[in-house]
Amino acid sequence: MKLYLASFGIQKHLGQEFLELVSKPAKDIKFAYITNAADPYPSEKRGWMTDVNNMFLDLGLKPVEVDLRQYKNAETLKTKLSQYDVVWCGGGNTWYLRYVMKTSGFDQVIKELVESGVVYGGDSAGAIAMTPTLKYVDLIDEPEDSPERIEEGLGLVNFAIIPHWDNEKYKAQLTRMRDGLANEGYEVKVLTDQQAVIVNGSSVKEV
Repeated sequence: MKLYLASFGIQKHLGQEFLELVSKPAKDIKFAYITNAADPYPSEKRGWMTDVNNMFLDLGLKPVEVDLRQYKNAETLKTKLSQYDVVWCGGGNTWYLRYVMKTSGFDQVIKELVESGVVYGGDSAGAIAMTPTLKYVDLIDEPEDSPERIEEGLGLVNFAIIPHWDNEKYKAQLTRMRDGLANEGYEVKVLTDQQAVIVNGSSVKEV
């Protein structure tokens, strides 16, 4: 199982780490980009998406957008995503992303995909969704922007992730989130926007 879980995109200084994880030159990587976490936001408030997409392009990747809202059958989605080397879920509203992961069947097939060799990548909401729980995410994201509040994460990793740790605007909320999760017994990894967690089989490293 190979996962690249980040706070914000693929930072330039981590590009080689990402390529080594995928084990292919950037030009040969088939890269699915799921941006549904941004759906609840108006277009003028999605500026981060341009920044992240430019990181992918600068690395030599060619993102192909996959819209989970178009899928209601897990097997159909699995067939689609099996064509890619990397499946990446971007940032935005974690609650909404988790909801469309459920309605599309993504939450049923992603473990099979990564076990078959597909690399999962995600930043911010896309990273949090892979952890055991979405508890305390309501401190930074609005659950009311999702038709359903699902607190269970996909559990591909056994630790919690708190992104944007260096964002002073949200430092108080992020600290409460960290403390709440820690008090409930979760291992917590805090990531600045320059950092990521890379999982490669049994190896887990923060970079």
